[in-house]
Amino acid sequence: MFWWILTACISAINTIVYKKLLVINTQNKISSIGLYGYMCLIVVLIIGIIYVVYPSSITIDFSQIYTSFFTIWGIFLFSVFWMIANIPAQIAYRQEKISVLTPFAETGRIITLILGFFLFANTSLVTFSFALVSAFVLVWASINFKSFAINKYCLFILLTWVIQSINTIIAGYIILKLSTFSFIFGVNIIAVCITLFYMLSFKRWELVTIPSQTTRPLLGMLTLNNLLWLVSYTITLYLMKELGIVMTSLLGMITMILTILSSYIFFRDIPTRKDIIVACIIMLCVGGGTILQ
Repeated sequence: MFWWILTACISAINTIVYKKLLVINTQNKISSIGLYGYMCLIVVLIIGIIYVVYPSSITIDFSQIYTSFFTIWGIFLFSVFWMIANIPAQIAYRQEKISVLTPFAETGRIITLILGFFLFANTSLVTFSFALVSAFVLVWASINFKSFAINKYCLFILLTWVIQSINTIIAGYIILKLSTFSFIFGVNIIAVCITLFYMLSFKRWELVTIPSQTTRPLLGMLTLNNLLWLVSYTITLYLMKELGIVMTSLLGMITMILTILSSYIFFRDIPTRKDIIVACIIMLCVGGGTILQ
């Protein structure tokens, strides 16, 4: 539980930093793909620096990658899906409030939970039940039943997390063969190569040019954003390997509560009564799924 609370705190802060990054980027007009490429490049540089300075602290070993056809293509597909999911996410977080988007960001877990339960062995039925209840409560809370209308930016986030749920299943299989840092390093290297290929093919270098007057704040926010993401995602992959996808998804719903709280603290984005009720139900489900598993 400690590790997920820590991860949830970091993820919540990361969401705030990510929104700040997108606000800064509106001045630079770097394309979504270009910004995504910078994010992946910084992750590669961070891991590379840590590996050079403290080689014993992380493991990067691709010797197992050739033993499985799925591992090679899985990493490639993960990178492509991740890039596709990142584009609508940037649009949504740039235009909409975090508290509005957060419940939709969690609904993709339903697919992750169902696929994780049926595709991975030794998953607790009790934990799966609590997790499924939590996920459906989030869906219920996200829909306006009076007008049956859903904000288009919420649909963008929903699309993002449907794609990310598929990526979670892919990651669940790959980390059984590769170390966490090998997987993250490999995914980001491929993503940088895809971005470079895109820019070379269409010769749109102006879409990745950073104006000199905003270089420092943009790179600073990029570095902070990706450092926070690297820490939280590394812990998430470790927990997936140790606890399984279903239990990890259930614990991950704590992030919603902390994200709404952080959004209020930093942006005075006041949550609705429904958000508060949903947050309480989520906490009860997390407690029940953890204790009764």
